[in-house]
Amino acid sequence: MPSDDDAATKKKPRKSLYPPGKNRWGMPIDKAPREYEKLRPLVICGPSGVGKGTLIDKLMEDFPERFGFSVSHTTRKPRPGEVDGVHYNFVEKAAMEKDIAEGKFLEHARVHDNIYGTSFAAVDAVSNAGRVCVLDIDVQGAELVKKSDLDAVYVFIAPPSMAELERRLRGRGTEKEEAIKTRLANAGKEMEKTKEDGFFNRVIVNDTIHTSYCSLKAVIAGEIYGRPWEWDGDAAPSAAYKKRFYEDRVLFWLSDFFSVMKDVVNIACDVGPVLLAGAVGAAAAFRYMDKN
Repeated sequence: MPSDDDAATKKKPRKSLYPPGKNRWGMPIDKAPREYEKLRPLVICGPSGVGKGTLIDKLMEDFPERFGFSVSHTTRKPRPGEVDGVHYNFVEKAAMEKDIAEGKFLEHARVHDNIYGTSFAAVDAVSNAGRVCVLDIDVQGAELVKKSDLDAVYVFIAPPSMAELERRLRGRGTEKEEAIKTRLANAGKEMEKTKEDGFFNRVIVNDTIHTSYCSLKAVIAGEIYGRPWEWDGDAAPSAAYKKRFYEDRVLFWLSDFFSVMKDVVNIACDVGPVLLAGAVGAAAAFRYMDKN
């Protein structure tokens, strides 16, 4: 049997910094992969240049196992480098028109004699894989989706102001003056849709990407997952998310440190003169007592 001395020298187990049964990301460390239910698709709308593409890219980069794009259909010919079933589902015009007539498409549009559209099957393919299907479409497309039986979550990404949207469009350096005016006019019409009560689950003003991204994740957590933003152990965040996770905490610690230092300086400025006056007074009193 071990002696009392051995027991005394034995190291105590180090207390975990994380919640019981969870890792540093707040994920269960011993939970088996769950059976997925079909998750509600996420429809994201917003004017050109508002930054919705950046937000979607961040979701895809941080959580590739949780989100997926539906592969759209088109009747145009593939461009160099495009792969059928990856970039688009390339189909014959007659076949696509037949499927549209039979109600197999959520939304579609005719552009330059070609047809583009999102089929129910494409959305189901993403949902059946246990991912949230993300649809980046315009307001007209969202109206068509609303008329379908698809139980989607609708989010509108809005600019802080029309002046800021114009600044972002011009900052691209890829748009001609006529195109910018057209996009701004369309943006005004799309913004009017946000005034329609109940059409969008949430309108997010994209003032800063970080704040908007947090707001978007909060909508997804509440409307799609029905719980706070956390992920099961079978879908760990990507390396990019982990990097940002640490960066955010470093910034938080630095901010907290400087906030404390600011308070210390303020207290020193308030109390310092009083202490100095007291010290001078005490020194003068002792000097007076010594003389007498």
